[in-house]
Amino acid sequence: MTGRTVSNGRNDGNSADVDFDSILPGKITYTVKWRERGSLKHFFLTCPCCGEVSAFIAAQPLREDILNPGDVPGDVMPKDDREFATTEYGDPVICCKKCKKLFFNRYVRDPAIFPKPKNVIMKNLRKCLPAIWSCLAVTSFFAVCYPVLILGWSPAELLGDSPTPEQQSFLETCGSFVFILLYAGVVYTLAIVIQIQAEKLFFRLKSLSFSPETPGYLKFLCRMGVAVPEKILDDMRRKDPENAPVSVPGVPNYTVLPDGKRLYLKRHKRCSCCGAELNTTGGYPRRLGRTVGVCPECREEYYDPDYLEISREKSPRETYAEVREASRATRKFRKIMYLYAFLFVGGLLGYFLLWSGAFDSPTDPDNPFPEFSLVMYMTVYIFLVVIFWDFIRDGVRVLLETAYPEKRFSEWLKASEKRLRDPAYALKYELGRKTFDAGLPGGAAVHE
Repeated sequence: MTGRTVSNGRNDGNSADVDFDSILPGKITYTVKWRERGSLKHFFLTCPCCGEVSAFIAAQPLREDILNPGDVPGDVMPKDDREFATTEYGDPVICCKKCKKLFFNRYVRDPAIFPKPKNVIMKNLRKCLPAIWSCLAVTSFFAVCYPVLILGWSPAELLGDSPTPEQQSFLETCGSFVFILLYAGVVYTLAIVIQIQAEKLFFRLKSLSFSPETPGYLKFLCRMGVAVPEKILDDMRRKDPENAPVSVPGVPNYTVLPDGKRLYLKRHKRCSCCGAELNTTGGYPRRLGRTVGVCPECREEYYDPDYLEISREKSPRETYAEVREASRATRKFRKIMYLYAFLFVGGLLGYFLLWSGAFDSPTDPDNPFPEFSLVMYMTVYIFLVVIFWDFIRDGVRVLLETAYPEKRFSEWLKASEKRLRDPAYALKYELGRKTFDAGLPGGAAVHE
């Protein structure tokens, strides 16, 4: 028996010896969960022993895991039986609530092995710090210095028992501005709380946590087809060479270059060395460009089979057309999304201008200080637009790049030929293509 003594998931103080060799992979059932609540049909995780359906939702499961394929509509059935998508984090070993037996959930990643990406919102907010401080400086000036230095009001007048109509309008504008900031903060906090609760409800279940050092755990994950990062495997080989796990058979995690360095494979959109998320193709099925990159986390070079060097294809022009056609559906969807986004930003601009009184007469008694309101609200708008653009600018860049118009074919071909004139890059490209592409479905990396 392999493994260690762990909690059996019932939180009752009992324990059970986990035999990783006896754990089976979970199955998928297309059914309705919580029928009394009117939930829609979806793919749910199912215990392989007793058939108990759990609340976990699999967005794109493997067809071989589906227990009732006859009940799945044709437009919902996964198109590929060798690839599946995983974006959620959780513990892969699940304790069934009904039969108390353990089974494997391949549709989550173990955060102890695969590093979680940084929070996108916080990352973008940190990048926008100059804009944030600039907006705070402008609003602070107009909220504090404008009435005192320009209008000549004293703080006592603003807080007096009987402010003038102008002072009352000024205070109402400041109050509205503060309300907007508080409202945005509340919405952001609620979004985080909902995300956390949804993760606990759908993804955690009655799961057991193991560390990479747990005896038998890494061997179990490799046996189940999980691409454990080579960095962790190397560490285990140094500590316990006799019981060290091996990588997933079929496609190696790396190949050795003539100088002794390793060229790793981008596998499941991650670096095979450290497990960091790469996702360099931006969600598009195939891309043209540089196939050898450097991992931003471990600084090791990796081979990206989702990219093509068209100058080394049998028919560069046909390959160029195929890549353009493969990106058509994704590009169309993103065009529609970006169009709605820009229309929303334009509508928000009109709303802020209307609210600030930019269209009011200078003698309007309801808004005696339109210039003050305009500066305050437009500062908020510019701040939001800067953050919005930072979120989508990379997506817009990729959208323009993946258009692959016919007139740019010669440009892409020349760029590919230029890269391959570098002997070091050409050697890595040929070695990576020979080692990795032959074992991957369709010549592209599978998506976990």
